[in-house]
Amino acid sequence: MKNLILIILLLLSQNLYSAGISVGGFSPFVGVYQKDEQGGSNTLDLKPYISAYGKIPLLKGNLFFRPELGHVFSYKLLSDNKNQSQSFTFVLFNLSYGIFKGFYINSGVGTFWQKIKSVNGAKSFSNGNSTATYYYPGLTVTSTSSTFNLGLEQEFKNLSLSFMTYWFAPLNSEKRSVSYTLNLGYSL
Repeated sequence: MKNLILIILLLLSQNLYSAGISVGGFSPFVGVYQKDEQGGSNTLDLKPYISAYGKIPLLKGNLFFRPELGHVFSYKLLSDNKNQSQSFTFVLFNLSYGIFKGFYINSGVGTFWQKIKSVNGAKSFSNGNSTATYYYPGLTVTSTSSTFNLGLEQEFKNLSLSFMTYWFAPLNSEKRSVSYTLNLGYSL
């Protein structure tokens, strides 16, 4: 992780066109997680996050390298569950192509570190006509995933508004999942 941060800082020091920070909402693994005891799944569950990004021109014209480092703040996996929380840290290596003034298509790859923290406990869920009890071990687990990223960005002077999708395991039809972000950026 320290090496990735160092690489990003070195890249940002080279011919930097702009740099900025963004805040927004991250919706993890749309339709995959159960969000309540009735079995509802997550759709528009925007979890707060913050990121820093750079914009480096690659060729004359409208093509930019746009690295980004971000963190999704810790949140409970179920609304009434105090035993499990989750957070993400990510680094993105996107290319940004300007279609017309201020409007960009962003695409690239990324790495996400998903941290799930659990406290010993149990939770009962409805299981058809009965209930089933699930137990939480008292441990913290971090997993790493690679993503394919695709999104749109609109700039307005120093502000930008973007929508990005992150495709986890895009070539595996059984494990594929999509997350997305909506954010507001400020160029420094």
